Amino acid sequence: MINRLRVSFIFHLLRIKQPKVLEPMCGNGRMLIPFMEKGVDIEGFDISEDMLKVCRQKAEQLNLTPTVYCEKIEVFKSDKKYDLILIPFGSFSLLPDELAERGLNNLKAVLKDEGKILLTTITRYNGIEDIHEWIETNLKHSTRRPLLNIKRFILMRIIVY
Repeated sequence: MINRLRVSFIFHLLRIKQPKVLEPMCGNGRMLIPFMEKGVDIEGFDISEDMLKVCRQKAEQLNLTPTVYCEKIEVFKSDKKYDLILIPFGSFSLLPDELAERGLNNLKAVLKDEGKILLTTITRYNGIEDIHEWIETNLKHSTRRPLLNIKRFILMRIIVY
């Protein structure tokens, strides 16, 4: 359900009737497949052939044939141009800075003039959250005790370029 909501949001953002979409780091197709179900011209790539196999299997169960291939974002090249390039779910944040920069440059090279790159990043949250109840599971006997000043590290942010 949530992926269909995200697809609807992205369609609203684009305002293009028949967009050409690329999903780098598409993994098992949890966004790529809902786009395909809506008839979107989308293709994707991922570094993991195992994840792409899962994507193909899931799509096959829906009588869909995804255009996906095994590729690294930092070496990606294409002659095609895209209206939208999306990397949802924070996958882009897993890249070290050097690969992220090369990857963004590669993606920018295949973006249409009015195209958009939409990616979700995971950033550090610098606030401090008090957690008063905590079960320590790494001890032989679990105990409850207050732990203060636990930092929350994940905050999702959608970035549109």
